[in-house]
Amino acid sequence: MATQYNDSEAKVFEITLENGLALDDNGKKFVLEPFDEIIVRRSPAYIKQSFISVEGEVVFQGTYNISSNMRLSDVVEKAGGLTHLILYVKGAQLRRRLSDADIAKLEAKVRMAQSSSERIPCPPDRRTDNDVLPLWP
Repeated sequence: MATQYNDSEAKVFEITLENGLALDDNGKKFVLEPFDEIIVRRSPAYIKQSFISVEGEVVFQGTYNISSNMRLSDVVEKAGGLTHLILYVKGAQLRRRLSDADIAKLEAKVRMAQSSSERIPCPPDRRTDNDVLPLWP
């Protein structure tokens, strides 16, 4: 517990980490003291990894990391492909677990669609050949 007031300003030390998280010359000489604060900034090139859990009739069930441009077929291929037990591939299902925020957004969209008396036509880029006049909330 401090017994005296010290009005000195905080000192800022900058230490650079080299490749492999090795300290530079300043960092090797630096010694931490009580109440020091360490701030580690995020690298601008850092991208958080995303993972997907694959279960069911695939050769290797498990968790796989995915990139933003991957398709479902790419993930199935990573999991070793489908087992020989799949008789009707078109009957396969994709189930997505939603976060609480995603669920709240969907519920709000449903409420808005139910309260609206007019429906908005689907944009042309979302139409398929089977659509006569598709509607979306």
